[in-house]
Amino acid sequence: MAGTKLLLETLRLADGGRVVCEVSAPDGSRAVSVIEASFFEEFIGGPKAEMTPQRQSRIVRENMGYLESEAERLWRQGARELVIR
Repeated sequence: MAGTKLLLETLRLADGGRVVCEVSAPDGSRAVSVIEASFFEEFIGGPKAEMTPQRQSRIVRENMGYLESEAERLWRQGARELVIR
């Protein structure tokens, strides 16, 4: 069984500062991954700081290993919409 992989070509902004990205799940199917705004707050020092789409994209790319492991952990727990906080 293959691991979970973020499909960066599907990376997009959603409402409320969230980022949505499809993932290739361990069984080969696709699932939706939602990266909550709270995930990005750690990198900007709190909820009030400015977060550009470019910066969010960079943070996602720099943290791919963590995000993929979290998505896989959630998948194994039975979640099919993977919300990363």
